[in-house]
Amino acid sequence: IACVTDSIADLPPEFVHEHKVFQIPINIMVEGVSYLDKVRIDSGYLQEHIIGASTAQLNTAQIHSFLKPILNHYDKVMVLTVSAEMSGTYGRFREAIAELPEAADRVALIDTKVNSGAEGLLVREAVRLIEAGLEFPALVAAMEAMRARAKIVVSVLDIGPMARSGRVSERIGDLLIKLHFKPLITIDPEGKGTIKGVAFSDKKNWKNLIKALRGKPVGDYAIVHADAPERAAALEQEMTRLTGRAPVYTTQISSAVVLFAGQGSVAVAYIEKETTA
Repeated sequence: IACVTDSIADLPPEFVHEHKVFQIPINIMVEGVSYLDKVRIDSGYLQEHIIGASTAQLNTAQIHSFLKPILNHYDKVMVLTVSAEMSGTYGRFREAIAELPEAADRVALIDTKVNSGAEGLLVREAVRLIEAGLEFPALVAAMEAMRARAKIVVSVLDIGPMARSGRVSERIGDLLIKLHFKPLITIDPEGKGTIKGVAFSDKKNWKNLIKALRGKPVGDYAIVHADAPERAAALEQEMTRLTGRAPVYTTQISSAVVLFAGQGSVAVAYIEKETTA
């Protein structure tokens, strides 16, 4: 069984290589030039051109070229994508898979309904179950059930990229920038990003972040950040204090996520502990 995901799933590069995770890069457009996320663009270049940068949809030809060699070498393929409410990636995969006769009954496509580190943790769990020898139907059922327990809380310090993303009106976006609005972002059960926690200073934003995480049933968790290693290290200390455990990994977020969350953002992604009857 092969595990396929998109580059928005934030995982350490060494994990991706060691466990043979197939990660298709999202297209990042900068001044009319297309770059492959996590392959052809780095955070430094993106920061210099962030105002004119945007993501661009994968096309079916790209997905076909990516999937066909995998289908030639694996009996079954699991595809875990970023939330369909945040990106057209899931829809493009669905279209591409429908056009491939060799994919019939061999590919399971799952909308994770999350992004970034939460998507990465789901991929990590899928890899663990595959390597444990779980049969394909049971694997699909397990991942469809587990996605409801994948959570992420993002601390945003620079509202500019979000305000310019088109998700709010230009007038409201300009006002948020002027007010130095620093929100927390979470994802609702349908896979939509939502604002949680109002702050107009870095200190208040940090307090909101820790408060939002305190008392949560945190299982395995990861810390992801946008060129903010010091904030990530401080968050690791807080989470270790709250949970008694270190994160399973800490890593940089993808360029596609930076375009929305902005430089300096940090996040805790986690899988909720299963409740027992």
